[in-house]
Amino acid sequence: MSKMSPLQLAQKLKLPEEVLSQLAELQIPEETAARLQEAFRQDPKVFEIAAREYDHSDLLVLGLYLRWAMDTHFLYAIRGIDWSIFFDTFRDLTDSCRDFYERTGKAGLNNWEWIGLAIKMQLFRLDKLEFRPNELMEALVMDGGTYGAGTKVLEVYFPTGESLDDDIIENNLSWGKEFFDRYYRQEYELFLCHSSFYRSV
Repeated sequence: MSKMSPLQLAQKLKLPEEVLSQLAELQIPEETAARLQEAFRQDPKVFEIAAREYDHSDLLVLGLYLRWAMDTHFLYAIRGIDWSIFFDTFRDLTDSCRDFYERTGKAGLNNWEWIGLAIKMQLFRLDKLEFRPNELMEALVMDGGTYGAGTKVLEVYFPTGESLDDDIIENNLSWGKEFFDRYYRQEYELFLCHSSFYRSV
């Protein structure tokens, strides 16, 4: 696939036309982009504080996220991850942008930190479920076993609006384990679901 521009990516993600027109006129000085990218790499809160110093920060962050998502797009290619997974994962950006525009009439995003996980390749949507590789912050006792702090886990999120039954969930969990085994070469001992239900991998 030939390299897209951030605006072309925005079009592929089906952002609202009114948002696309604002993005087409957006100019981001390289000094600003570099400063905010460094803050983005440090910490979500550091990034938000730095970004809010600028006028039209919501539009600015949307433009930067699309720019940085192109780097993510390139990393998917290097790892051999299917493009469909990239676009499924970044549906969160589309939904966030649409919701923000409907509420404010402006271009921007809700929940910068969550969308940032996808940019950092720390969040993937695999069919119906979203997965985030992580580790336990503290020890967990379950089914008579103890999993120490630092144990590798896959956090599992159930996107709003998805129709799920037990078979779909089982298949998606199996796919999640296979995906991270293949592309991350990392063994994960637990699925950690957002509903606080824990399940052994």
